[in-house]
Amino acid sequence: MIEIEIPGKPIPLARPRFNKKTGCVYDSQRVIKKPIQDYIAMHRPLTPLECPIELYIEFLFLPPKGKKIKEFTEIYHIKKPDGSNLLKFYEDCMNNIIFKDDSQIFKATFIKKYDVVEKTRIRLKEMVEHDS
Repeated sequence: MIEIEIPGKPIPLARPRFNKKTGCVYDSQRVIKKPIQDYIAMHRPLTPLECPIELYIEFLFLPPKGKKIKEFTEIYHIKKPDGSNLLKFYEDCMNNIIFKDDSQIFKATFIKKYDVVEKTRIRLKEMVEHDS
């Protein structure tokens, strides 16, 4: 099991951007991804995993202004950004670092909720394949 806790506000994946002059697609979040990837790399295995992976991610946001966690009744974050874009950003950041490719993830679960500190908690469980 690999556990990673990334401080800071969870980041959603942005839409792809196009260069009008060249017609090429480029990653507009390259600069934003680099520090996240560096942080993830501190928890990397010796070689990227090649086995099936089960992924669980918690996206923790600060409650709305003027509300404290203790008095805030809605613990689940049901506003933008949407969970699938958050999940995809972190999957992409872990490619070739934690695992070879995010296609190895056979089960992904996430939760968005409020907390006193913004962060992203990641747990990966390696599923060892058995020969029959």
